[in-house]
Amino acid sequence: MNIKRDAYFCRDCGCGFAPIDEAFDLFEDHNITKDMAEEMAYSGQNCLSFEKGAENIKRYLKVEVSESTVRIVAERIGQITYEKDIERAKITYAKPEESVPSVLEKDKKEGILYNYADGSMINTVEKDENGSTWHEMKLGLVYYDRNSIKRGDGKKIITEKEYVAH
Repeated sequence: MNIKRDAYFCRDCGCGFAPIDEAFDLFEDHNITKDMAEEMAYSGQNCLSFEKGAENIKRYLKVEVSESTVRIVAERIGQITYEKDIERAKITYAKPEESVPSVLEKDKKEGILYNYADGSMINTVEKDENGSTWHEMKLGLVYYDRNSIKRGDGKKIITEKEYVAH
């Protein structure tokens, strides 16, 4: 990688930047990469203390960081995450029909959905308002066409199905 290692500063205010910092995609002003910041936040939240988080980073990544740096980075990433969650919640609250689709992409299924329903009268111990103990029980069967197998004798076996009774 051919990166210019120069730093540029403003003569008036003293502010500056280094192109190499942009190439490494550093996390805010902490002089660590975003990947390292993610590791610090992960270790900081999964350990009993930030000290243990720093020890884990040293043990597994062979990089020595102070517990205060782990704390600062973990808390900052937590704050960023919290702010993004609040913003998403506001958008969802304002327009729930756009924010949460009625059918999630992962739940969309291809094929034909079969839905069968039937009812039967059953005798129960509960009496209705007319004194009868007979009530109708409804049963529904739902399955996709791809979840059926045709047997040699022409009949079908449904391999995955769901029943609903009421």
